[in-house]
Amino acid sequence: MITQRMERVNLILKHKSFMAYVHAIKACENKRIYCKHNMSHFMDVARLTYLKILTAEISLDQSIIYAAALLHDIGKFQQYKESIPHEKASAQLAPAILKDCGYTNAEIKLIVQMIRYHRGFTLDVDDTNAPISAETKRIIALFQEADKQSRMCFACNAHSTCNWPNEKKNLEIIL
Repeated sequence: MITQRMERVNLILKHKSFMAYVHAIKACENKRIYCKHNMSHFMDVARLTYLKILTAEISLDQSIIYAAALLHDIGKFQQYKESIPHEKASAQLAPAILKDCGYTNAEIKLIVQMIRYHRGFTLDVDDTNAPISAETKRIIALFQEADKQSRMCFACNAHSTCNWPNEKKNLEIIL
């Protein structure tokens, strides 16, 4: 039985805008030989983040983790087409979907922070100059780790031509 909280995650999957953004990314990455920003990546990030949150003994609703993971790269098509950093584009696109799917304002704020800072930025204040709590920073850091660790560079056929520096690549399984 699907819990009411995870039902919201399934609403994201069926949301018209989410589906359109995923389709736009797929079209942009159609011939891409490197890592793709697709459902497999989103789910890997969700599962790794969930494990990290459990291991860190942080109390965080699983639907928040899955929502952030599903939405963290949805602005990637804007990066390809308009050179807008995808973490910014995704953070701008996500709130409308989250609101439609029943997330509270507080949940939306946390999810958007996870999305906005998933590329490794560390800040003491958010875009509105409000302080970011120590717990939120921990959650964002674990989300960042999961996003990076979801990439399987060690098994990638395009690994040798990838523009990521070797120190950033996952050349072995990292726990």
